[in-house]
Amino acid sequence: MAKELRMPSVGDTLKGVYKLQGVLGEGGFGKAFSGTDLENNVPIAVKVLQFTSAREILKFSLEGFRMSHLTHPNIVKVIDYDAEVDTYPYIVMPLAPNGSLEGEIRTRRGKGEHMPIERSIAAIEQIGDALAYLHQKRIVHQDVKPDNILLPNERDFWLSDLGIAKILNPDDPLQIRHLGRSPHYASPEQSEGKAVLASDQYSLGITAFQLLTGRLPFITALSGEFRVAELELKHRNEKPPSLVDAIQALKNGERMITILRVLDPIVQTAIAKKPEDRYDTVMTFAKTLKKTAEDAAQEKPTGKPFPGVDVPPKKVAPPQAVEIPPTLPVVEDIIKRCVELYEQERYVELLEASDRATILDPNNADAWMYKGLSLCRFGKWEETLEPYDRAIELDPTNVVALRNKADSLNRLGRHEEALHMLGIALRLSPTYLEALNDKGSALNSLGRHEEAIRAYDQAIRVNPGYSKAFNNKGVALNALGRNEEAIAAYDQAIKLNPGDSEAFNNKGVALNALGRNEEAIAAYDQAIKLNPGYSNAFAGKGATLCAFGKYKEASLCFQQAMASNPSEQVVRLIDQVKKIYHLS
Repeated sequence: MAKELRMPSVGDTLKGVYKLQGVLGEGGFGKAFSGTDLENNVPIAVKVLQFTSAREILKFSLEGFRMSHLTHPNIVKVIDYDAEVDTYPYIVMPLAPNGSLEGEIRTRRGKGEHMPIERSIAAIEQIGDALAYLHQKRIVHQDVKPDNILLPNERDFWLSDLGIAKILNPDDPLQIRHLGRSPHYASPEQSEGKAVLASDQYSLGITAFQLLTGRLPFITALSGEFRVAELELKHRNEKPPSLVDAIQALKNGERMITILRVLDPIVQTAIAKKPEDRYDTVMTFAKTLKKTAEDAAQEKPTGKPFPGVDVPPKKVAPPQAVEIPPTLPVVEDIIKRCVELYEQERYVELLEASDRATILDPNNADAWMYKGLSLCRFGKWEETLEPYDRAIELDPTNVVALRNKADSLNRLGRHEEALHMLGIALRLSPTYLEALNDKGSALNSLGRHEEAIRAYDQAIRVNPGYSKAFNNKGVALNALGRNEEAIAAYDQAIKLNPGDSEAFNNKGVALNALGRNEEAIAAYDQAIKLNPGYSNAFAGKGATLCAFGKYKEASLCFQQAMASNPSEQVVRLIDQVKKIYHLS
């Protein structure tokens, strides 16, 4: 039965660290609190998201993980996040003491003031830079608006709420309509369920329009669902007014009109109906706006793009999509072929087939997953991450992609990140053997051997015949100096899989640690017999032979180890043994 989640209250302390001291606001998502990080004694904001479905919470974990690894001066830093407690999921961020840009707009409106052009341009430039950083990582914010632009001080701007729009249930169109984006700022394509990089530029363009004129380009007197529908219709079909026509308070008279007149075509390009009619990048828009405003202020309106931006201000309309001939197999047939190729270990063909499937259907999660699986067979661990990310983004319940991404992260030495992925995979599939084994491997690499043993024991309970878990449990026991228990685990692994050269090698290491050198050499010999190119076994045997004073035989073993593409660890071991025994 699903656990019942609660909304925390002022006075609560989350994780024993984050003290909630006030309410900043409430909305469709949940509640935002101000508080203090008690460990560091700094002010924080905590956004509690009222998600209840397992899918939303899983997507939150993925997005929280991704947000916590983003580093940009104009993106609010995610200090912590949690979806494991009895409260609704929450995100911890630094507190922006000056509130949001939306709050500043309202305050100035109440005083009859207009936002200074210089400040408007600075906001667009900084947020444009933040969006460009996200777009380089193929991340679309999807909800750019003044309310999601925070003010940490008098001069800087932070983009917030990254990824929240993408967490919402895609099977609930009303939820997406009301919460996944803001109809005053959303692009025409977003109302059709399509978000592209240029969608963020459109929303930033609408924000620029509002900052420069004091009003939004499209408004409605309707309310509720009718309001949303009319706004979407206006964004799709209605031509926005010019900046000059829209401005309400001309405190700077003709001078301000002159500046707005030259800025108007730039903003209008950013909020073009079709993505291909907007600027190539959001940075081109932001820099062009800044440069043109500076020129206009000096009575040198040029309208030219910002220097150093090589791309033209508008995209060339893309060619018409080529219709796929009916003779080409449909993507589903290619995926079936991918399954066959993977089972047959024909990885070059698998890479070609999966690559083709991603081109034909970029929204097919299985196509991206098989691309990742094929790349990992060539040891291209870093390159596997992007296809796995795409697969997980398209299907957050794809445990195979989650587990295999964790495997790549483990191999890259990014063990904490691997543990996070595995935690999500195991919540979806608690008996996933490979995920349990990989969890143990990550914990072992982090020196958390007792926890690793528990993960391996859990895998063994699920499948007592899983030899890998016994072998890896032996590694953890050996690291703790529990060599006799380690040997028993290796023996069980060998009993289940007599061809496991790694288990024989690891048994040799444990026997060596106990001074049972003859038995150790026998174990190494069996590992070499099963795998004649096993450098670890040659190195281990050589080290043991040195203990017997058989230096000539040991040197031969070391030569064979070095000829077998040894790891850095093996090379270091050989160098250490040679120094100890003064071998050349």
